[in-house]
Amino acid sequence: MTHTVLTFITKVQPDQVGPLTKLLDQIGLDPEQNTYVPFRSLKLLHFASFVLHQSPETPEYGPYLVFENNFDGELNG
Repeated sequence: MTHTVLTFITKVQPDQVGPLTKLLDQIGLDPEQNTYVPFRSLKLLHFASFVLHQSPETPEYGPYLVFENNFDGELNG
């Protein structure tokens, strides 16, 4: 079976870092049964992670949200 890896990256508005951090923390407290992302219902999912990237060395770069995942099957399947 084909195995697909996807990464989504999006810029985060600086004034939304606090609320996003709170949301990601809530998801992280119960990744299997949180009310935001139904990971358990995604039967072909092997791995998923959210990362809020902020670099103190390059603050002009700004914050970004990274969502990585891999699953069985093809992207269009």
